Amino acid sequence: MTSPSARLIECISHVDLPHHDAVLALVKRAILLPKLIRPLAAAILAYLLLAYVSGLGTKALPIAAVVGAVMLLVTFLDNNVMRWAERNSSRIAMVFAVLALFFGLAGTLLTKKEPLIVLAAGAGGFFVTWIVVTIGLVFLTLLIRLISFLLRAFASPIAAPVLAIFAKIHNRLLRTKYKGWVTSQGTPIIEFGSEGVKNFAPGNDAIFVSSPRFRCGGAAMAAGIPLFTYHEVGNGAIIDQRVRAAYDALRATASASHDDIANHPLMEFNPANGLPMVAGIGSVDVMGNTFGTDSHQSYHTTDMGQDSFNNH
Repeated sequence: MTSPSARLIECISHVDLPHHDAVLALVKRAILLPKLIRPLAAAILAYLLLAYVSGLGTKALPIAAVVGAVMLLVTFLDNNVMRWAERNSSRIAMVFAVLALFFGLAGTLLTKKEPLIVLAAGAGGFFVTWIVVTIGLVFLTLLIRLISFLLRAFASPIAAPVLAIFAKIHNRLLRTKYKGWVTSQGTPIIEFGSEGVKNFAPGNDAIFVSSPRFRCGGAAMAAGIPLFTYHEVGNGAIIDQRVRAAYDALRATASASHDDIANHPLMEFNPANGLPMVAGIGSVDVMGNTFGTDSHQSYHTTDMGQDSFNNH
């Protein structure tokens, strides 16, 4: 399962609005800041408590550094490694179980045991290791998340106000410098919070392109590139329909010169999936799909959900 932050960045990468690269960089920075500020805050708070409350003086510095390093490690494990472990727990257990089977068979064979004992040792090692590794991964996940929760709570006296200040700065930047990032009702599309992005609410505005390659800084519609709402961009049938319509409209443009059509953005990439075309309309893309179609229906935002991205 893709992490919420990765899905959010993937979704924003399909938005066709002005200053897109700058806003996307702002979002990535907002997501990264809590992961860096909390370990630093935990280290600072640990040092203050140990040095001035417990009276350890300079001896508190290495202990505080360890606290910060542990929180940084736990944050990384909780957000990346443990998600990978959860997705692949069966495979990890299988690998260890097969190793146990191999060593069980090898050990009993080397000691010249009876065939039934050899089989029993191999099978026993396989099943016992499977169970132990599976249960161990569950407990490891719970332990890491518990430590993460405790360290976050410990760091909050310093981290919470700092992150709140950064959230206000990011929201102000979005309102003043990147004014185009609002819905037709005037509400912000992105709202920052202490966890990074507090809310992503594009409403029903058609601001998404089928592939990030077709972003035109808010001018995709004027360039003849189809736009979609948040709910439509995950629908392969709607994307195919509008891409074909854009293709037909481009071919039917009698007033356009051959060079204008040949240099049109739709000619360079397949608008259904963003893959490069071999030779424009009438050809196929590098994966063999005809222009305006995607045989794999691999639209990037299919699994992005329907609600706003809160607390990511």
